[in-house]
Amino acid sequence: MKHRETMLLVLGLIGTWGIVGAATAQEYYADNFSQNTIGNYESAGGAKWQVKKGELVSEGAGADWNVLLVKKKFWKGWTDYTYEVKVVPKRSGSEFIYITFRYTQKLGVDRQNFFTYLMDGSNVVWLYIDKFLNGARTRPVPNTMTFEGKWKNEKDVLSEIKLEVTSKTISGYLNGKQQFKPIKDDNLVDGRIGLGIWGRMPTLMIWPSTVLRDGP
Repeated sequence: MKHRETMLLVLGLIGTWGIVGAATAQEYYADNFSQNTIGNYESAGGAKWQVKKGELVSEGAGADWNVLLVKKKFWKGWTDYTYEVKVVPKRSGSEFIYITFRYTQKLGVDRQNFFTYLMDGSNVVWLYIDKFLNGARTRPVPNTMTFEGKWKNEKDVLSEIKLEVTSKTISGYLNGKQQFKPIKDDNLVDGRIGLGIWGRMPTLMIWPSTVLRDGP
């Protein structure tokens, strides 16, 4: 009898561990734009952002940092998260797309305090992290031209961009491939997330979804 009880206890513990082990990361914020949720965001810059047929569409032109940010009331000061975004370029040219994070400045104040993970779709393809701290721009990862899996800004091709952020480190991915070793940086850790475009020519991008999850 004792042997049977012991076996049941062991099996019970294994079953409990299996449930815990299979748990997925908690979603902090997610939007697949199936509803017109544009009211959840605020924009800086001259770009036009709107939800059309279940997709977020951004249109803009000119050398300006056009940012769409999650509003403060939806932001809970998260510092450790995975941020995933899907994007489809609808035109090819000298366009930049980026995801913004650790954004702490007031809207309308140009290039003050935020980070970007940026893909440059011009003839020279770049992929890098930019950091703006009190208006001064730095690049924590130098020599960006050596990255693998460079974004080619191909028209109508879906790209998946992902950041893994903790209070002390930043890692970036493109289409499932890690692009650089984790950066150590603890500036602006509780700043908000957002999307962005910058273009010398008219830009048109489709953003099917965005999701913020617990921890890297």
